Amino acid sequence: MDNTHIYEYLFAAVIAIAILVASSVIVTTMPSAQLSASDKEQVKIAAEKVMTQVLLNSGQPPNWGSDTSISESNLQDFGLAKYHESTREAYVLDPDNVQRLDSGNPLYISPSVVAHLLNLDATAPQLNLANSYGFTLDIHPLLKVQISPLPSDPDSYNVTVSSEYQALPVVNAQVTAMLYYPEGATINYQTASGTTHFNGSCSLTFSSVPDPGMKILVVSAEYMGIHTTQVYASQSAAKAHLFGDKLLVDSLSIISTTKFTEVIATKQAGQYVISNFNVQGSTGLDAPTGFRAYTLSSAEPSVVAVLFLSDDQTLYYASKNIDATFSTIPNLPSSSSLLSYSLERTAIIGDTTCTVRLQLWRMTY
Repeated sequence: MDNTHIYEYLFAAVIAIAILVASSVIVTTMPSAQLSASDKEQVKIAAEKVMTQVLLNSGQPPNWGSDTSISESNLQDFGLAKYHESTREAYVLDPDNVQRLDSGNPLYISPSVVAHLLNLDATAPQLNLANSYGFTLDIHPLLKVQISPLPSDPDSYNVTVSSEYQALPVVNAQVTAMLYYPEGATINYQTASGTTHFNGSCSLTFSSVPDPGMKILVVSAEYMGIHTTQVYASQSAAKAHLFGDKLLVDSLSIISTTKFTEVIATKQAGQYVISNFNVQGSTGLDAPTGFRAYTLSSAEPSVVAVLFLSDDQTLYYASKNIDATFSTIPNLPSSSSLLSYSLERTAIIGDTTCTVRLQLWRMTY
């Protein structure tokens, strides 16, 4: 056989092998790329469904956030929406539901329970998902208020207002404050106001009070129609927990009073004003272990805090925390290689405008 023909046969064999190898590479890589795109789309769809359920569903029972008999063991469905209330501008969330995401709350609902109720921890027929998912839910006011007493003057406070995004200082924010403190068997108060400067800060000065260690400062900040409130408690003040018209107080505390002070922030003549009024309270309800429950005669939907005195004149306060980071994997690095998708929405919680961010990731592949 001619050597030329031998080389031709060898060359043809090499080409055939190359084509075969290339074909196998294409066959193995194309499905992988298609699978990756499919996975991303599935996580995106899942995130949109979860965000919709969280923001538009009230949960079951609808008033679960304010019902102190509802816990992780008997919550039937999860959602943060305020029952029978909505606006065209934003989602409206129930502050009682939101504060259940705070790990310091005695009626805290854990992320694992929420994941189960959202059908994210296993095969999920309601969401048409077949994988396990993890999530982080961040809820933060658009205006961030920081309060700190001045070291040189215990009767003065520095208030700093910044944006939730990149913590930029907010200039010309209107700040109104009410300082509450015990005086004998009553709760007295003083008012102060100011406007933030170029650095987002302003100083508020009050007259001296009988016990400098027993004070509650309620601050309202408003800028361009965006509003938030913040409660600052001195070291000796004691914390209680508010759920709708129910108060939970440490069972070791001795409280005989039936008079409670509700603090609210309302808009009057174009600006927010902090005011307060007294309501009656009674005990006798069942409460979680370690707590005593009180029922208030009325509870304003816009209540910022409830104040009262114990028998030893300790000033107690209860407020609702709507600043929360809630995650099945706390402190998940942003550089994580998990396949994830993020969404952001604006919501109204009480009288505060907030940003709600959801990051959903797939746990299995």
